[in-house]
Amino acid sequence: MNLLIFTKKHALLSLVMLIAQCLPAIAQGQITQSYQGKAMIGFSGTSTLHDFGGRIPDLPIRVERIDDPRSGNPMRWKMEASLEVAGMTTDHAKRDARMMEMFRVTDFPRIHLRTLDADPSGGLQIMPESDPERVLLGIRILDQEVIVPVRIVSISEQAGHLEMVMEAELSLKAFGLMRPQTALGLIKVGDSVKVRAQVVLDAMSEVKADQSPIK
Repeated sequence: MNLLIFTKKHALLSLVMLIAQCLPAIAQGQITQSYQGKAMIGFSGTSTLHDFGGRIPDLPIRVERIDDPRSGNPMRWKMEASLEVAGMTTDHAKRDARMMEMFRVTDFPRIHLRTLDADPSGGLQIMPESDPERVLLGIRILDQEVIVPVRIVSISEQAGHLEMVMEAELSLKAFGLMRPQTALGLIKVGDSVKVRAQVVLDAMSEVKADQSPIK
C-alpha cells in the first residue's frame, strides 16, 4: 500500500515537473510578426449649419502579431501610437482654431491610441461572436482614456503586405471635450465624430514574442 502511494506521488511529481519544463518552451514558441507602415485618417462631424470633414497627417504605425505556436493562427495584435493634435485640420482656419481650443492643444499636444484585451500588456481583442468584426481600442484625449469599439471594414494580407480599413464613432463628451460654438451659442458642433482609417503595413523580420519592443 505504501509503495502504491509512493508510486502515485512520484508519478504526480514527475508530471508537474514535465509541465513546468514545457511551459517556457510553449511561451517562447509564440512568434511575433512585426509590421510597419502608416495610417491615413479622416474624420467628419456635424454642426447646426452644415457637416464638415477633416484629416490627420499620415500616422506612422507599428503593429505586432503574436501567433499561436501550435496552430499558427494569430493570438493577439498589439499596437501603440500617438498623433499630434496640431496636425489635425478641416481646411478652415477659424474652425481649426476652435478645434485646437477644444483639444487644449498647449496642455495636451498628443492623442494616444493602444490596443486592449484582458492581458494588461495590451492586445487587440476580437469582440463576442455576435459582433465579430469589431475590436477594442483605448483612445486617450486630454487625460481621459475611453475604450472605443472599432469596426474592421476590410482586411487583407498578401506576401507580407497588410491593409485594413477601420471605422469608429467617437463622443466628444465622453472625453470631456467642450464642443465649439459661436459666442451666442447659435451654432454648435454635434457630439458625434466619425473616424475612418486606412492602414497600410509591410512585414518586418520575425522576432520572439518576449523580445517585442511594444510593451
